[in-house]
Amino acid sequence: DQTNFKPAERIYKEVSCYLNFVDPMFQEDIASNLAEMMRKLIETNLSPEEIRDINRIIGPTEGNFILGQLTAKLLKKPFVKMRAQPRVKADQFWDGDLQSGHKVIIIHDVTVKADQLIDSINKFPHGVSVYGIFSLVLRKEWKGMEKLKEAKQRLFYIIGLDDNDIKKLLESQGR
Repeated sequence: DQTNFKPAERIYKEVSCYLNFVDPMFQEDIASNLAEMMRKLIETNLSPEEIRDINRIIGPTEGNFILGQLTAKLLKKPFVKMRAQPRVKADQFWDGDLQSGHKVIIIHDVTVKADQLIDSINKFPHGVSVYGIFSLVLRKEWKGMEKLKEAKQRLFYIIGLDDNDIKKLLESQGR
């Protein structure tokens, strides 16, 4: 909950409640549970043939690297991390092996505006097919789902929440 921060300290000023799935990923039991939830989300929404055809699991730019990497390990697929800027080649915005013809899924923790997801997809080599984007949470009030539909991308998520939903959950726990 960002309401306890002074305005100058807050980076995400648009939302009252910030969901942090990065810090908990450094606790092995929580990390493995979240990756397992992601694996189940994928297996529920893709056919066994689609899962078999996947060549790479993608972590989007500024995404939850650990969640993506652990999920890739569960699915026994190589992991590729997208970068904001190229590091070695001028047109290579990823770490790992990503080539034209690869079939990929994207692993994300919280989908808000979807800008970083679309930006990552736009940096893929020509000919990469995205089977879907899988997210733990969709922040409903930010229209990320709509942006992804416009970009002809499928988003699958475990729970959709907005600031009011989060505040109600916190209040129900006496916070």
